[in-house]
Amino acid sequence: LSRHLKVLRDARLVVFKRDGRLNLYQLNAEPMEAVHDWMQHYQEFWLGNFRALGDVLADEAKKKGD
Repeated sequence: LSRHLKVLRDARLVVFKRDGRLNLYQLNAEPMEAVHDWMQHYQEFWLGNFRALGDVLADEAKKKGD
């Protein structure tokens, strides 16, 4: 577990604070927001393409059914 937490700390995805004998971790949302923003562009791109593909496949199925 400590190795996983170290990876998250090194990636700045969590903030570490020592309180006496306790090691406290808190999610750092800022890097996650950057990833979300980056992925949003690709999500819109792929959703649009999959919708278009669905339309083409539906048209082809309709033509074969006629």
